[in-house]
Amino acid sequence: MSKTDGSFGGIVRVSVPLNFFTGFFSRIDQGDDGVVVLIDPRRTVLVQHPAWHDRSGIERAIMAGFGGVSEQGSEAGSFIGELQSDGVERLYTFGRVQGQPLIAVVGASTASFLATWRTRMLVIGGLALGVCAGILLLAFALRREFTRRARAEADLAFLALTDPLTGLANRRRFDEVIHREWRRTGRTSSSIALLMIDADKFKQLNDRYGHTRGDEVLRSLARVIESCTQRPADMSARYGGEEFAVLLPDTDEAGAWAIAEQIRGGAAVQVGTPDAELPSFTVSIGVACTRPTPEGAVEAFIEAADAALYRAKQAGRNCVVLAS
Repeated sequence: MSKTDGSFGGIVRVSVPLNFFTGFFSRIDQGDDGVVVLIDPRRTVLVQHPAWHDRSGIERAIMAGFGGVSEQGSEAGSFIGELQSDGVERLYTFGRVQGQPLIAVVGASTASFLATWRTRMLVIGGLALGVCAGILLLAFALRREFTRRARAEADLAFLALTDPLTGLANRRRFDEVIHREWRRTGRTSSSIALLMIDADKFKQLNDRYGHTRGDEVLRSLARVIESCTQRPADMSARYGGEEFAVLLPDTDEAGAWAIAEQIRGGAAVQVGTPDAELPSFTVSIGVACTRPTPEGAVEAFIEAADAALYRAKQAGRNCVVLAS
């Protein structure tokens, strides 16, 4: 140390007992299986805590770890080592004590500090799985709802175009299809035929047997019509009341006549169900056939089939009449 005039006054030597560091290290929270070590530049252990660890084992672990770190001149660093005395893997972090030829080394058990990370990862992973499961459930629920809605919309669309009593197409659907087929056959120069069918004396049948039996007659007639029109393009509809219409694209006059006769003959032999005998009935059918032209009109085509049906009624019913 220097005197007041700046000249050399002597040397002051201060010593710190090693048990001071022992007490100091004991107050450091090292976690489970942690160690704190103070070494000199020769890697000799001066103080360690806890004291029960094998000192030579600690020195060997430090020498092995420092071999690739501190010899490169690092003031601080870290390495992973394992003591043979307890088999615990630790992450050692070291740093030089400023102004002193000492190195402080702290070793923390990898299991202890990874335990918190693992717990956190398990919690985060569980939450992530929960979110994924929630999203899957939501997607499933949405898909089910979309499917239900699509089915409901399809059912509504079907009901909007179907006659509820007979299951055939209704008048609205018939009007859509006949206009579409009229345009198509006009482009291809194909023939198209239309049958207008009417149950004979249906009012008297209703008055005699009741509306329930009358409805059964109409359903029976619808089944006969469907059985005679099997092509995908054929279209059967309830036109109104006891009147039905059958549209036959790409069909000539002879083909339309043959189908009309099948329907007329099939209606005459309907006998109903074993527990409810069906009242006998016949049908009259008007047939119109043409090749659509730009000058032609759908309405005139329908009127021609209607006129033929009227003549069939006038001719005594239970017959087929071709439009003139």
